[in-house]
Amino acid sequence: SKGFSSKMQLDEAQAQLNLAKANVQLAEANLAKTVIRAPFDGTAGIRKVSLGDYVSPGEVLVNLDQTEKLKLQFTIPERYLSEIKAGSEVEFAVDAQGSVFRSTVDAIESRISAQNRSIQVQAIVDNVDNQLYPGQFVNVTLPIAKREAAVLVPDQALVPMGNKTFVFKVADGKAQKIEVQPGLRANSKAEIVAGLAAGDVVVTAGQQKLQDGASVRVSEPTAVSVTRMNEEAEPKAQ
Repeated sequence: SKGFSSKMQLDEAQAQLNLAKANVQLAEANLAKTVIRAPFDGTAGIRKVSLGDYVSPGEVLVNLDQTEKLKLQFTIPERYLSEIKAGSEVEFAVDAQGSVFRSTVDAIESRISAQNRSIQVQAIVDNVDNQLYPGQFVNVTLPIAKREAAVLVPDQALVPMGNKTFVFKVADGKAQKIEVQPGLRANSKAEIVAGLAAGDVVVTAGQQKLQDGASVRVSEPTAVSVTRMNEEAEPKAQ
């Protein structure tokens, strides 16, 4: 009958429509596979493939880096672990630039390395001006303690002997061998906790030729005046 034919034609038309929609979806899916979209905004590097190359799943096409915020990771000796925490300030410099950048500690590793007894620290760096590049090596300065009016001498003034440390102090033209107690060290200088006072003159070269009580003549750079200044102790990490 006419009604039965119309119903059958409608069903066939609906089936063809569904098939056409499926074909469109398949074509759209295949088309989407021809476009590679980054999972985040970033800076693309030099592409590793050329137009027309066949590539396989997992093959690297180009490096993509998010550069507005970078992770700064470095290690410090375990003896300084109690001196730092999340939020501690750090400074670092890139040799090629000479500029000093600042950041704060974001996270500290949960365990100490058994190989070198150090611990990894991480800071997050704002890089809005794109002055830094992922993968760069930097020199990190992490202040861990502050000494008000610390007494400092150059490292080369110290003369270790066994488990003690001495300096040759110059007074009235004579060399006096003085035992001292070193403290923190920073920037090729050593803090003297006990044994010297600000203004004392110490020998910084040729100590192996000196004896206690020997006559000396002060001249640079073999003797320097002990300085008193505010100093932050800064272990170096890389």
